[in-house]
Amino acid sequence: MAREIEGAELFLYPGAGHLFADAGSVDYDEPATELLMRRTLEFLARLD
Repeated sequence: MAREIEGAELFLYPGAGHLFADAGSVDYDEPATELLMRRTLEFLARLD
């Protein structure tokens, strides 16, 4: 989909766990979660 939508970006995060942003999960990855949150907030800021 990222190839087909102009301006779309695809971000891949290390590891195999889908719950890397869930602090209660064994897959939790704090640095990846911080990066995810920063990217999400930057995206939302562009919508204003």
